[in-house]
Amino acid sequence: MALRSVVRCLALAAALLGAASAAATEEEASVVDAALAQDDTCEAGADGCDLSLRQLRAKEVATEAYLHDHVAAQVPTTEAPAATTAAPAAKCSESDEGIMAKFGGGNSAGSFPKIIANCGHDAYSWFSFRENSMQSCIVQKTGLTSSCAGCFADAGQYGYDSCKMQCLFGTWCSESCLSCTNQIAKSTQACAGVSTPQVKAC
Repeated sequence: MALRSVVRCLALAAALLGAASAAATEEEASVVDAALAQDDTCEAGADGCDLSLRQLRAKEVATEAYLHDHVAAQVPTTEAPAATTAAPAAKCSESDEGIMAKFGGGNSAGSFPKIIANCGHDAYSWFSFRENSMQSCIVQKTGLTSSCAGCFADAGQYGYDSCKMQCLFGTWCSESCLSCTNQIAKSTQACAGVSTPQVKAC
């Protein structure tokens, strides 16, 4: 019985200590809140205190606004730049266009497509293709500028690389040859940048 009495006394003492500690904590919090509230007020009779507080608050608001505006202005935007696609520069002039129009299209001797075909055939030698030779031939045979003639020499290189069986060892204006070389026709037209005479199948 004596032991039980001792235990009960100890438990009661612990409960009383806990309640006192909680009360002290609440009292300390009340004191802190009151101190914080007084920090933002003026004592009665304090000259210029109210004015100083208003000035300090105004400066604080102005500083926050300044930081907000300048930090927001320095944040990089994630907007992607507008994509631009430049059109390829035309390599044939209006004068070149007039020269090609004079020779005309088709497949007959003296036509522009026939001259191109002949120069391409002459540029083929011993299982190789001399693109510069075809370019020079076109300039000599037609009077086109070198840059313009280069567009058709590029097409000749494509014909050699991809269409030799259909064109070099067959008729240059056959359906089989033209169906292959037409794969490069749009690129050749874009390179020239002007109207070019069209070949006619034979």
